[in-house]
Amino acid sequence: MGIASQITGEKSMKKLLLSVMVITGLFAFTGCMTPAEQEQTVEESFITAEEIAEYKDIIEDTFNSFYWYYDDESVEFSEKKVPSTNTDFGKAAIKASEDAGWKLGRFSGDNLICAEVTLLHYNGNTAGIAYVYLDDGEVKGIYYSPVYNANKAYSLNDRNIFTAKADFTAFETNAPIQEFDVKDFNYMKKGFSSSGDTGSGNFMAAVTDDGKATIYTVWGKSATSMVIDVNEGESVIDCAVSGKEDGLNMIAVIVGRKNETGDDAESRVMPERIVIYNKEGSVINYIEGDEEGYSFVDFDKGYIMAGHGEFIDFYRGDKKEKTIYTGINITAIKKCDFDGDGKDEYAVTDGLDLYVCRLDDSGMDVLWRTNISSVFFDGNIYTGDLNADGVSEIYLIDNNGSGVKYTLTEKGFKYGTVGENGEAWYVADFNLDGKSDYIEATKDTGVSAKMYLAK
Repeated sequence: MGIASQITGEKSMKKLLLSVMVITGLFAFTGCMTPAEQEQTVEESFITAEEIAEYKDIIEDTFNSFYWYYDDESVEFSEKKVPSTNTDFGKAAIKASEDAGWKLGRFSGDNLICAEVTLLHYNGNTAGIAYVYLDDGEVKGIYYSPVYNANKAYSLNDRNIFTAKADFTAFETNAPIQEFDVKDFNYMKKGFSSSGDTGSGNFMAAVTDDGKATIYTVWGKSATSMVIDVNEGESVIDCAVSGKEDGLNMIAVIVGRKNETGDDAESRVMPERIVIYNKEGSVINYIEGDEEGYSFVDFDKGYIMAGHGEFIDFYRGDKKEKTIYTGINITAIKKCDFDGDGKDEYAVTDGLDLYVCRLDDSGMDVLWRTNISSVFFDGNIYTGDLNADGVSEIYLIDNNGSGVKYTLTEKGFKYGTVGENGEAWYVADFNLDGKSDYIEATKDTGVSAKMYLAK
């Protein structure tokens, strides 16, 4: 598929086979067509077999240079008019081509050879259709229309763009990161899976590690910890702590037991139920597990959210009130109103890709996704507005322990890194003053950590 075709001998064989197929096809067709049909065929023979082979090599080199995968069997050539600068789409297409390095506007309205190519994301999903305009043995312009937004044109530099359902009203600015007070803080050095508060003015976070759940409560520049008790033989799969905005005062823990009956060398923990605790660590309720087993738990607008497969169940107490279909095997979720328009979005992951979605009673709408489909980050998701421009960012830790952030732009969430030496940043409002703070931990989290509190 596209990038994989790198061997010169393989290219030569492709050219030879293609030439034979085209010539053979022409003889076969002309033998059974009427004179009128033959005349029409001759008129449409605007490109030779040699030119097709040459242009396919050029197309391959072009997409390789932008690290794009594509379906090399999808390439179709036609004579096509270059988009006009007199239309909105034409202006966007020409701008997209210029962004990638080709001044397609010089040929606006002209007929050129055009190759239509199916672009693929890294994970093999279809990204859209690319239009490569060619003449005199070289590329004259290129843009693509994404599968989610076929009526728009984008540059090859724009890899992960919004779906048609995205309607953000504000975007990240170039405002510098705000000023912080720095304190030594050697707690939660490996991050946390969920955050909330005590309900009386102190930040709380849940840490799930090695089958155990620990709840940290922050007091100024120090913290206290509480280990959640589970029954003997049980392991914690996920843990969440509610915040004041949830209207609840709970800790929710998915527990399971190791399955020793399988033939696998490694046994796995099978989710069994969700145990509900108060903030002091006492059990107050239970939710029996779904047949598939719950993969994550969190709180939202008075509900306990529990994910299983591609569904989320919503509970009030131990009573399930609704189930929505997401289309994603969610393993972690974080709610955030990224653009401050009063509508909540959710950053979620299936353990591979990162998504930004909206939820309603009918299901989940995907607004954006990374299309990585490889184990790239540790699974915990953090959100916050560290440069105080009114637009929140997404913060992650990659599988090398380095800090990563995604910022909201007009075309999608843009990837970047944080820290001078790849430090991990765990973002939250630790003193509950309405401003985003963060903990910075080195890659060797046993060494040190610092808390940065917004001034």
